[in-house]
Amino acid sequence: MKISRRSFMSGLHATFLTTALASITPSAYAMESPGMDSLDVLVSMHYFLSAPDNGTILWPKESVIAEIIPLYDEFGNIVAYYGKLENGGYAIVNNNIKNPTVIEFGEDDNPLIRKILNESPTTHIVYGGPFSINDSNFSVFSSESQGMMDLYSQYPELQDDNEPLASAILEQCSEIRKRYPAFPTGDGDYGFIEWDDMPSGGYSEKRLPVSGVQWVQMNDYNDIAHDHCGATAATNLAMYFSNQGYFDLEKGSARDTFIAVHNIVGNGPIFELSEKVDKYFSSCGYNLSCSSVAVLDTLKDALDYDHPCDLLLADSIIAWHWILAFGYRDYYSGDFYIQIMDEWNKNIKRFYKLNSGSAWLSATEYWM
Repeated sequence: MKISRRSFMSGLHATFLTTALASITPSAYAMESPGMDSLDVLVSMHYFLSAPDNGTILWPKESVIAEIIPLYDEFGNIVAYYGKLENGGYAIVNNNIKNPTVIEFGEDDNPLIRKILNESPTTHIVYGGPFSINDSNFSVFSSESQGMMDLYSQYPELQDDNEPLASAILEQCSEIRKRYPAFPTGDGDYGFIEWDDMPSGGYSEKRLPVSGVQWVQMNDYNDIAHDHCGATAATNLAMYFSNQGYFDLEKGSARDTFIAVHNIVGNGPIFELSEKVDKYFSSCGYNLSCSSVAVLDTLKDALDYDHPCDLLLADSIIAWHWILAFGYRDYYSGDFYIQIMDEWNKNIKRFYKLNSGSAWLSATEYWM
């Protein structure tokens, strides 16, 4: 590992724009800092890891982001972001929009950060520099650290402005947002609307038969899973169809059912869900039918036929989330809202207007 204090010169490669944005895998975490957003971190990483004058290129041509994770100081402030490539290296980016430099980098993974994530996936990682990395309980120090250090005390230059680098990052981010306007920049709420906040006015509606469904939510399983919106959505599909009479889809308790589903779906990020859902249903002895949903009219038709749908949404370029559609409101004014299970609550009392607050990337309808 090393500390980087250089300015970056080259522009983004065309392959980066097409590969990193069009086929990027979902992020493990949404951005939390008002200083750097996910695109700033992504571009800063790419500037360094793909630079030909660094010896080994740690951003392979076809590689994409697997996750971006905030790193904190002792007081809960985000000081940096850890970015990991799916088939390449990693980088830690300074959380300073005026100096978005790479603090450290390496091949494959940072072993201590990965150890903390594997052992305590919901913990905050406290980062004081390459030799001072800990979990929020201060129980897993780096072997080279004698105690927790403050990042900016160790490296005060990280708080200085780096005008050439900041301008280059801003220019490239502006270019990407211009070329890919469908991607929101990420505010964390995905544009979901509470039942009581829905617009007034006349509408027709459709709601699938959900009375009696034992829904599950992500927070129920943070102790055994992470990045598990896909597994949660798949479990809720099983719970819905079980309520329709396909009882073998449940494995006793809701937790037991989630564990059985999670054994097949796994932790995220997950881009393709339908094959894993079908595998779970088959393991329970059922034939599940599914079909891709590409446009709003097809989605509405699916719901009219009592076919629940999964939707993959992007809150930012690297923050994605699975939800389920179980109904809609079609306003006479022309506005159309999907009634959803957002995987964060045990009800379907929230709505989503397509491409409002987050981008609709894919959808699949299911029926038995």
